[in-house]
Amino acid sequence: MPVIKNAILFLEDTANLTSEYMLEFDRNFNSLIQSIDISELKGIVIGRSETESNMSYKKWEAIINHNPLLKYIPVIINADFGHTTPSFIYPIGGECEIESSDDSKIKVYYKK
Repeated sequence: MPVIKNAILFLEDTANLTSEYMLEFDRNFNSLIQSIDISELKGIVIGRSETESNMSYKKWEAIINHNPLLKYIPVIINADFGHTTPSFIYPIGGECEIESSDDSKIKVYYKK
């Protein structure tokens, strides 16, 4: 397991593009956050799901609210990275910062 202290976790999923996408993502997501010390994370960024998944803000909100530990860290949904277009390439182990507000922003810094 990688070191997650002070990390921002970037997640995406394209596996199950059926009506069960939400339940599958929720199960996998909760399994992941129960296997780590989530209090060490600085934030979570979830990539934009594909259109076929039929995800909505209410569905993402239900997944996030399903785990009370997520109340204490910023979670950004629908970020353009991974298997969607447009997307940005983000290197594993890169440095970034989250600005959380009504208009959430992700600042990405590359190590030189």
